[in-house]
Amino acid sequence: WRENFKAQCSISWKNMKTREALKIAIFEEEYFYNFYNALSAKVVSPTFSEILKKLASQELIHKEKLESINSFKIDLVPEIDLVSGDIASINIKDFSSIKEILLFAIKQEISARVNYLKLKNAVSDPKVKELFQMLADEELNHEQVLTEELGSYK
Repeated sequence: WRENFKAQCSISWKNMKTREALKIAIFEEEYFYNFYNALSAKVVSPTFSEILKKLASQELIHKEKLESINSFKIDLVPEIDLVSGDIASINIKDFSSIKEILLFAIKQEISARVNYLKLKNAVSDPKVKELFQMLADEELNHEQVLTEELGSYK
């Protein structure tokens, strides 16, 4: 999955077609599903490990919801600029501490939320708009959960 994701990330994040943006969002959700699962095996705290497993399962649900959008007819805007997640070459082994990993994950959750709001504004179908808003809200929740956990590492 990692090589496939790197290929997807070679696409420019500027002036992206909405369908391309949707593909990248799907790959990002898969990336964070794997990222949070891998991280859950590395942390000492059983409570934090469970939080990470829950985040991983939510990322998988996000991926499935995004894949379901393909069944909708989407009015595509000509272009959309996304916030780059900078995750194509990142591996958990690249970090020196849990705090560093948390800061990275928080940044990525913020980027995901911003991108879902941009995608929401790029489509006209009310059901798809609602789905992107729901995903943005859930990414905000992820950010809050990770920020709370970060507080214990200061």
